Amino acid sequence: MKIVFYNETLLSGGIETCIKTLTDYLSQMHEIEIVYIDEKKLDHNIVSILSQNAYVHKLDPDEVIEADVCIYCRLYMNYDYLKKHINAKKSFLWVHSKPYALDNCILDNKDFLNDIDSIICVSKTIQSLLNVDKKSVVIHNFLPSNIQELSEKEIPESVFNNDDKLKLITVARLSAGKGFERIYNFIKTLKKHNIDFEYLIVGKGRAKEQEYKDLLGVFDEVNFIGYKDNPYPYIKKADFLVLLSDFESFSTVITEAKLLGTPVITTNYQSAYEQIENDYNGIIVDLNDTDYTKYLPFLDNLPRYEQALNNFKVEAEKSEWDKLLNGK
Repeated sequence: MKIVFYNETLLSGGIETCIKTLTDYLSQMHEIEIVYIDEKKLDHNIVSILSQNAYVHKLDPDEVIEADVCIYCRLYMNYDYLKKHINAKKSFLWVHSKPYALDNCILDNKDFLNDIDSIICVSKTIQSLLNVDKKSVVIHNFLPSNIQELSEKEIPESVFNNDDKLKLITVARLSAGKGFERIYNFIKTLKKHNIDFEYLIVGKGRAKEQEYKDLLGVFDEVNFIGYKDNPYPYIKKADFLVLLSDFESFSTVITEAKLLGTPVITTNYQSAYEQIENDYNGIIVDLNDTDYTKYLPFLDNLPRYEQALNNFKVEAEKSEWDKLLNGK
């Protein structure tokens, strides 16, 4: 079976990570092609990684791709244009984000809704926001099968070596919406209460990257180490993963942290409650807080949170993809 993935851009974000994990699995049984249209928003390192098990290329204006299945990974796209260039027997929309009041939302296109076989939502939250129950199914993003092995790799940087310090990590794209202003306030709260900590930030961005480096770089405790193909050893070594985003559809890095035994501090966007049980395996803070003093006592519960994650397992979502692709 030939499966084509379409994503307008290929950057170092969560969608690309999910495409990589899914195509690694599907490429064992199927021919995989990944197409994009915007060369201005392209991370060549990501393209190299995705190319390990797929043919990755820009969609040529004169090209027509024949496929058994097309998986669209964008809520905003020119479907009329793409339909002329991608001819698939089945098509699916894979939704990783909530809809906004923007032009070109694919759900406003009646032809697309008639053509599409199923809408794959990464969480129940996204399914409820889309309000397309008749054609939608929830399939959580799954993780690399060798994540535990990858987490045992040696860390090249000299980080997280002092057990007397609270070890914090954020793994996220350095862009708007990922809550770096909240992280600034969180760090200010830690310093105000004389908590000894080290904060590691894994990721990179584009327009906002330098702005956030300047914002958080005033703290000696913060260390930016850029994008990592394998962030798992850092996550496993941390005491808490911190993700203070405006919104996450169903954060893959939260699932990764839980599987690696690292409790999570996150904001109270809707889908956070699908992943975190507050004060059981992590901490959920208010989106509007600017001072985090009232949450600091929860940090002392780290051993209890780690214990709660001992039996955490990720459900096998691969079989759900197999059923969908094979029409079962």
